[in-house]
Amino acid sequence: GLFDGQAAQIVTELSKPRNATGAKAMRLLGWTPRSREEALVATAESLIRLGLLKKSK
Repeated sequence: GLFDGQAAQIVTELSKPRNATGAKAMRLLGWTPRSREEALVATAESLIRLGLLKKSK
């Protein structure tokens, strides 16, 4: 199959809604999240650097 036994055990967890925020990291560590735009650009740059996405001309 596509998935091993351990992965199959957590599949049911994937559809459960989760509420997660960065509030604790912001409060305790002074962390500031990236903007959506910065995150998107950083993701694209990482994919290009790793050879998973070809740079367009």
